Amino acid sequence: MGITIKEDIIQDSSMTGTWTDKIKHRSFLVSGIPTTGSNPTEMEYLALTATDSTSGFTIPALGQFHPVLTSYWVDQASAKPCGPNQFYVTIRYRLQSLPSTFLLEFHGGVRQITKYVDANGNPTQVNTPASGVATPRLFGVPSAYPISQTVITFLENVNPTNLNANYAGSVNSAAWLGAAAGTVRFDGVTGSTENLIIYKNKYSFSYDPAGWNELVVVPGVDGYPPPGVNPSTTGGTTSGGAQGTGWAWFQMPKWVDFNSALSNVTTQVGGQGSTVF
Repeated sequence: MGITIKEDIIQDSSMTGTWTDKIKHRSFLVSGIPTTGSNPTEMEYLALTATDSTSGFTIPALGQFHPVLTSYWVDQASAKPCGPNQFYVTIRYRLQSLPSTFLLEFHGGVRQITKYVDANGNPTQVNTPASGVATPRLFGVPSAYPISQTVITFLENVNPTNLNANYAGSVNSAAWLGAAAGTVRFDGVTGSTENLIIYKNKYSFSYDPAGWNELVVVPGVDGYPPPGVNPSTTGGTTSGGAQGTGWAWFQMPKWVDFNSALSNVTTQVGGQGSTVF
């Protein structure tokens, strides 16, 4: 005869709720669970995963959404015997309102940059003596720059995997949450979930008001940058002219508009008029 499922019976059906949490129960009568080769525990499992032999209806699984209340999802299921080869199956659907609040953590730190200077301490790649002949004399001077590390934590319906793959290590290309363009680096997001629906995610950022571009020194044969290199505008750039600086700021990290790329963070934090950086 096969398995039959009577859907949405009155017994144990209910709905309860608070301001932030709403619960809906659905009950099913499952008949025809086979006993051959099954112990009682296995029969309960078969009831919880049963499919009606005629209609093809299957008991809703964990994480599945309600067919009408589409924001409610299954977070619990139970089965109890009520007769030979019969079980009452109760499915609990839950609607958990995500809070609009967020948690901010602040950490201080420094990053070390090697700055290149000439023998006079000037930020240039060459030192020009009295003879007027440009002679490369580079000195790497380690310098520590303060940075602010910020972690933003909140609950959401976003799996962070793709955000890490696409944007971790990138820098904001436009002003964002109070920070000027080029000053905030996205260090990635870590998260956890119990049901693949609601995630507790932590977004980490490093803020450096000096920016995240890299200082690159390009020595040429004659002490000047080779053709095609765009150095600092200070000083000349060609042999025979004024002393060339021979260094340039290069946009090393990928630049991304966080307002759209990290729109979930933008909305959660910026939507409340908050300035983070």
